[in-house]
Amino acid sequence: MRLGDLVAELEKLDPDMEVIISTEHPILIDGREWYALDPEYVSVVDVVPHRDETGTVHFTYEKSDLSRRIAIINATPEM
Repeated sequence: MRLGDLVAELEKLDPDMEVIISTEHPILIDGREWYALDPEYVSVVDVVPHRDETGTVHFTYEKSDLSRRIAIINATPEM
């Protein structure tokens, strides 16, 4: 994805919306291996955020009274 394409997709969204970057591939940081990521597409989803026992945030993709809409930039290590 080119920068102009990414900007055009993001400009369609509410500028006050939260945004996350999502990938199916784990990214390890703090001295561990990581990859450059290539944005694939932007989407808007309804999620319910929650933390597990380690404090890691997870999202359940559902629309409910507890959910909120967020923008997701889906990325892949493929370039």
